[in-house]
Amino acid sequence: MNLRRSAVIVAISLVATACAADTAVDAETSTTSAVTGSSSTAPASTTTVPGLPVDDEGRTIAAISGEWLPAYPSAGTDTAIGMTIPTVEGRGVDGSLMAIGPRAEPQAIVFLAHWCPHCRSEVADYSDWLATSSLPEGTSLVGVTTAIDPLRQNYPPEDWLLGAGWPVPTLVDPTNEVAQAFGLTAFPFWVLVDANGVVVIRGAGSIAPESIAEAMATIVSGGSAG
Repeated sequence: MNLRRSAVIVAISLVATACAADTAVDAETSTTSAVTGSSSTAPASTTTVPGLPVDDEGRTIAAISGEWLPAYPSAGTDTAIGMTIPTVEGRGVDGSLMAIGPRAEPQAIVFLAHWCPHCRSEVADYSDWLATSSLPEGTSLVGVTTAIDPLRQNYPPEDWLLGAGWPVPTLVDPTNEVAQAFGLTAFPFWVLVDANGVVVIRGAGSIAPESIAEAMATIVSGGSAG
C-alpha cells in the first residue's frame, strides 16, 4: 500500500468504520437487490441521447466502455485499487447529457438509492455542506442514482434529488449496470479516483463531507496513483 492511499484511508476510516455495520441498511438494501432491481418509470420530460437505447419506461440506458471494476470485497484487499474506472455516458437527473470517467482531475463518485435512508441522509448532509463549503480546487464530486424502484420511497429519484436541492451532477442508471461496472455492493457507495481516473480507494457507507474533502486534498497532493 503506498503512502498516499494510506493517508486517504486515515482521512475517511473513522466514519467508514462507524457505519460499516449499517451499509446493507436492511434486508431490502442487500447487494443482490441493489444491483439487480428492475428499472422504472421515467419523468415525461426525459429525452434520449442520440445513439443510446432507452428502457421500456423511457429512461436513457447509459453506455459503458472500459474494464469493469471487481465487486467491492467484504474483507481483505480491494483489487480495484490501481485500476482505471470505466467511462459511462447517459443523462443526468436534470435531463442533460452527462458522462463519468477519467477527466484529468481527481473525482469523488457517490452511488445513491432513493429508498435508502443512509443515502437520504448523505444527500441532506452534502447539500447543506456544499452550500457553504467546497471540495479542494481542481477536484469534483459526481453522483449516480441507481437501484430505481417505483414502489419505494422518494420515487422518482430525479424529483427526490432536485427537490432536495442536491447540487451534484448525477447520472441516472436505470438498468443498474453502471453500479455493477463500479463494483457496488451497498449504499451509499463511494469511489475516489486520481487525475488519471485510477481508483485510490472505494468504500461502502456514509462518509462525512469533511472526510471526503480531506481525502481529495490528499489525492491532489499525492499525484497519480501507483
